Amino acid sequence: MIELIELIELIVCLPIEAVEIWQKSNRISNKYNIPKNQVIENALAIYPDQLKRAEYAQSYSQAGKDEEVMLMAEERMEEYMIILSSRTKNKSSD
Repeated sequence: MIELIELIELIVCLPIEAVEIWQKSNRISNKYNIPKNQVIENALAIYPDQLKRAEYAQSYSQAGKDEEVMLMAEERMEEYMIILSSRTKNKSSD
């Protein structure tokens, strides 16, 4: 078991982000009346999905800056608009 002095030293050495995370987990634990370890487990379970979403967002952002990719997207969009237009005309003539 960690003695009080060791615990204080550990807390003092923690980066500010870790302290903020600890405080947030306390607030969430108290707000929803669930144990702090469950809050942390849930957060860790969700984290990989959040990383994946961030990767997708970054890749789409990079693709949006790529002229070649944008040209292909514009060409396909023009084709799509032509198809939609022809279908709309066919429906209105029916």
